[in-house]
Amino acid sequence: MEKITIYPGKYWFESDVTVQRAPQGSQVVTGIVTSHLKREPFEFTAGDFQCIGTHDVQSLNDDELGMAVIVPQSEAGKIGRTTDINFFKLGYETVPEKGFSQITSETYYIGQQFQNNNPAKHYFFSVWGLDKDQWKTEEGFRKYITEESEKLSEPIVVL
Repeated sequence: MEKITIYPGKYWFESDVTVQRAPQGSQVVTGIVTSHLKREPFEFTAGDFQCIGTHDVQSLNDDELGMAVIVPQSEAGKIGRTTDINFFKLGYETVPEKGFSQITSETYYIGQQFQNNNPAKHYFFSVWGLDKDQWKTEEGFRKYITEESEKLSEPIVVL
């Protein structure tokens, strides 16, 4: 089960994924499609989080898009790419026998450790260069991720 929470004014949403009856040592895995990228994905730590992300001219309108996922460092698992094959460049648009776009099989992912019946919380960021000048550069996007990660690392405590 997944519960998504959005917050006004934020360029991210919170995702709580709860799994039941998974084998011990399993991980929740989430990621970002990497087709159309000319630049390599990035990873870094900020606050209490491990981040993976992409920033490139990758919209259908040839605008800058930034996408990232942050996972608590204490739960971060394997980071990798599903494949290094660029199916889009090879001219493949779909896999008819599977009924899905081959392009979505190109994914940069991060695993997250979890306990059965307990939500695995991570955050997904998405920005568009036409919305703010800050989003036109990877540095501007990383700065925002870092600032938000630091805030999420120091939650408000009610006394």
